[in-house]
Amino acid sequence: DPKSFDKVMGNDKLVYPFIDKWVEEMTARGLPVEALPTLFRSKISYASLATIPPPSPALLRYQLEIPAPEDLECLAHLLVDFRANGPEPWTLEVARNKMKVHMEFGEIWVCRVDGDIAGFCVTGRVTPRTMSIRHVYVAPNHRQKGIAEAMVKMMTRYFLGAAPLGFSGGL
Repeated sequence: DPKSFDKVMGNDKLVYPFIDKWVEEMTARGLPVEALPTLFRSKISYASLATIPPPSPALLRYQLEIPAPEDLECLAHLLVDFRANGPEPWTLEVARNKMKVHMEFGEIWVCRVDGDIAGFCVTGRVTPRTMSIRHVYVAPNHRQKGIAEAMVKMMTRYFLGAAPLGFSGGL
């Protein structure tokens, strides 16, 4: 039953062939299903204070901060771009509403380069022992500069209680 599970976790070399075979089997049984392209498949990793590496000086190039209310329109446009190649592209109105909610709940952080928003991270569940990063997006003109890596590392350090390195603003 395709509705019996929604996550398969493990090594990519094992999981991806499993998903491909499962799709093939379901289609052969008359239940056509479609796997998300690998670009949209989730990655999971775990960290603790004991396992995170020392802060890298390269991260000092970027700042991570809570967005200001006036950033909503820019973030909505970035979210539309983020969702453009996914299974369900969003309109600007839908993206604006989603970003507004993320901002109200303090779930979104942005990285600025020369004053412009270069990328964003949206958190999911945050508890005293866990946090999840739901989305990481870097604007096309800022890619291949280490921004996504810096955002993830800074957020991980912040939520684990390590020196946030590059965090500005407050929660």
